[in-house]
Amino acid sequence: MKYVLKCFFVTILLLIFAYSIIWHVRGTHKTYPDLPSAEIVVGQNIIAGVQGPVLDRFNIAYLEKVRPGAVILYKFNIQSEEQLAVFIKQLQEIALRTTGRPYLIMIDEEPGGATRLGIYRDAFTGTTPNWDAIRRDTQKLKDLGINVVLSPLADLPIDATGSVSH
Repeated sequence: MKYVLKCFFVTILLLIFAYSIIWHVRGTHKTYPDLPSAEIVVGQNIIAGVQGPVLDRFNIAYLEKVRPGAVILYKFNIQSEEQLAVFIKQLQEIALRTTGRPYLIMIDEEPGGATRLGIYRDAFTGTTPNWDAIRRDTQKLKDLGINVVLSPLADLPIDATGSVSH
């Protein structure tokens, strides 16, 4: 009988101790209302693509649900520079409304490779980069609202052995 009473009292004491710890932690727990929700944080790690050159209701719903940190543009997203500037402005409006942050707008534009806007074509015509052309074309991207260019402007010719060929 003494053993049962000891176990009972020990259990009661442990429950009181556990409850006091929980009460203490609960009372001192701080909330951080300025931090974004987990949904926004997870989406910010995603680079999304959208279909077509206009933001229809399906693209808008997709962006509002996913809340990406970046949008990559492809050739099928671009009809003209004017259309692209409006398209990017609309994308940024969705970003600011859903996450409070602008998207990184990405494009793949390479001299002699993937071209979306036909820039950087005269950036490397000889052995020396044409810095005036590079500055001009980079400013064009900036003016359109593109802030990440996925292009290796300094591509080096690599031969089968992995060495730079001359």
